[in-house]
Amino acid sequence: MARKVYISPYYLSHLFREELNITFLEYLTMVRMEEAKKLLKDTSLSIVAIASQVGYEDASYFSKVFKRYVGISPAQYRKNL
Repeated sequence: MARKVYISPYYLSHLFREELNITFLEYLTMVRMEEAKKLLKDTSLSIVAIASQVGYEDASYFSKVFKRYVGISPAQYRKNL
């Protein structure tokens, strides 16, 4: 993203923190997790497919991040809907 707007990744993160009080990586994770929650709710896609669709190549890592963000695993989240 920083390359697209011709600034350094550090400066992009600095601007995000200054304006939104979170880093760019925290924002990106939030966007990905919110989209993952929608996909878990509204589709029958596998967790592996959802992980890939929201930008994670490793479904195991996606599950760890999801659990840290939401408090439960993607499978538990889907089951509780």
